[in-house]
Amino acid sequence: MVPGMDIMVQEPKGEEVGIPGHVDSKDAIGKLLEYQDENPGFLGGIMTWVTAGGLLLFLGSLLLLYSEIKAVLIIRDQDCRRRLFESGIMTERANIDDLVEKDIAIITIRPYITLSGASLLLLGFSCLLYPMCDVLTIVGFSIGPCLLVLCFGSLYLAVCLASFWMGVVWLCTRMIPGLLFLTISVIGAFLIPTANPIAIFIWFLVAIGGGYVYFYYAPQAYETTKKPLWLQEIGSLDMSLEPDEALSAFNKAYEVNGVERRQNKKTG
Repeated sequence: MVPGMDIMVQEPKGEEVGIPGHVDSKDAIGKLLEYQDENPGFLGGIMTWVTAGGLLLFLGSLLLLYSEIKAVLIIRDQDCRRRLFESGIMTERANIDDLVEKDIAIITIRPYITLSGASLLLLGFSCLLYPMCDVLTIVGFSIGPCLLVLCFGSLYLAVCLASFWMGVVWLCTRMIPGLLFLTISVIGAFLIPTANPIAIFIWFLVAIGGGYVYFYYAPQAYETTKKPLWLQEIGSLDMSLEPDEALSAFNKAYEVNGVERRQNKKTG
C-alpha cells in the first residue's frame, strides 16, 4: 500500500449500511472531522488524488486540443485550396500531391491522439471522484453509489469536457458540428445539478446516437451524392486497432513532418 494514497474506509461494524433517505449536513461534517482527527493522513490522501486528477485533466485537454487544432488547420487549408481551384486562381501542380500526402499522414494519427486525450480526461475525473467513495462511506452511504459515481460520473464529465473543447475548436471552421458539440456539453453541464438518472440517461442516448448519425452514418449515406449544407465533415475519425498499423501511421507522420522541417530550414 502507498502511504497517503490508500484512503479506503472500512464500514462501521454492527450497523446496517444502506442509502439513507436523508443525510444531516451537520452530522456528516461532524463525522468527517472526527474521522480526520483519527486518521491524519486522510486529507493528505484526498489532496494527492485531486492533484493527480488535475494533472491528468490538464494533459488530456492539451493532447485533445493539439490534435483537433491540427485537424482544423488542415481542413482550413483544404477548403482554401478547393476554393482557389474552383475559382481558377490555382491550377494543379506537382507540390499539391505532397500537401495532400502530408494532410493524410497527420489526419491518420489524429484519432489516436484525440482518443488518448479523452482517455486522460476520463482518468482525471476518476481520480477527482475517487475520494468521494470514502466520504460517502463515512457519511453513511453504501459502496453502491460510490461505484456509480466513480464509473458513470467520470464518463459523463469526460464526455462533457471533451465535447466542450471540440466545440470551441471547430466552431470557427465547421459551425454546425461546433454548435452540436457545444450543445451536448452545455446540456450535460446543466443536468449535473439535477442528478436525474432518467434525464442523464436520455442525454447519453441522444449524444451518442446523434453523434453517430451525424459524423458516421450521414457522410456514408451522402458519399456518392452532393452533401447538404447542414452536413459539415470534420475529417475522418476512423482508426485501426492493429498495433502495427497504428505504429506505421505514426512513423509516416513523423517522416512527413521531418521532411517539412528540413525544407523550412533550407528556405529559412
